[in-house]
Amino acid sequence: MNALHTQPLRRPADQARADARLHIHAHAHAHAHATVDANVRKSGRALHRGAWLAALAATFCAPGWAHDTWFQPLPGPGATTLALGTGNRFPTQESAIGAEYLVRQGCAVGGVAQPMTALKTSDTALLLATPPGATTCWAQSTPFEIQLAAEMVRVYLDEVRAPSAVRQRWASMQARGLPWLETYSKHARIDLRNEAVNARAAPPSAPSAASRGELGSHTAGEMGRHTASNITGNPGMAIDATLLPGPTPTRAGQALVFQITRAGLALVGFSVELRTELSPVGIWRQTDAKGQVRANLPLAGRWLLRGTELQATATPPGEPERWTSHFVTLAFSLAPAEAAVKTATP
Repeated sequence: MNALHTQPLRRPADQARADARLHIHAHAHAHAHATVDANVRKSGRALHRGAWLAALAATFCAPGWAHDTWFQPLPGPGATTLALGTGNRFPTQESAIGAEYLVRQGCAVGGVAQPMTALKTSDTALLLATPPGATTCWAQSTPFEIQLAAEMVRVYLDEVRAPSAVRQRWASMQARGLPWLETYSKHARIDLRNEAVNARAAPPSAPSAASRGELGSHTAGEMGRHTASNITGNPGMAIDATLLPGPTPTRAGQALVFQITRAGLALVGFSVELRTELSPVGIWRQTDAKGQVRANLPLAGRWLLRGTELQATATPPGEPERWTSHFVTLAFSLAPAEAAVKTATP
């Protein structure tokens, strides 16, 4: 029995109620979500950092909120421990999910999937130790059920950029006096390639969390070749988002390509938002015919790609109509751009 079992864990109803509270918080704080799609590009070129921040300030009108679940590496020399938590706004996690409600979890190490070790839960996150050499880790939750108040649904649909077909069906349901009943699941991934680079570059004298006896013996080790297979680990999640291989470390200003899949197939026309820890304003994109999103992000630091797929659920005659949703997140970090690194070098 590991340390996780000494902590109280959420029952499915508790988890759904926690997410419902975050939905209520969303309704109280947001009625629209500003984006900078039109301002972060000029003639197909990405803006430099100062202009991009100015665009954020010029276009910001109200923060967006949604109950996303994502990974965050805990501070330290290397991504030895990950915090998996839910929150209204990246990067602040507000609610944990019990380890027993993860139907899939693991990390890719040299193309082989290896499990993480649950350490403990807190009020805000489940702490998981990664195996040495992990380049990416993932988790998928069991489905939870929730009922949303009608006045909250519009905010929710705006937040996830729901397509017109979803909105039209909901309008039809409202006209018939039907409630919003939803079965949702969370799918989270983190790309650790930059974390592993940082771990290798750490001074030998810097004590690791493991050497301090805080988190066990798990540390980020050597990465291995960066092929698509050993980066994704092929976890078989219902919906997944990955950052395709490129130069390492991944830097601000670098052309990035993200792949979104559902059941292993390209998810076309899917809306995703890219959020930085430095601003409450996100950048929206839609996947192309290959299920891919291309972006050139000018700010270093931690980022989150988020998206939600909503589908009407086929129900037998006489049973209430329901929705099925798949929340997906990809956490990743960007090192400073090459120009910034050279400028800072004495």
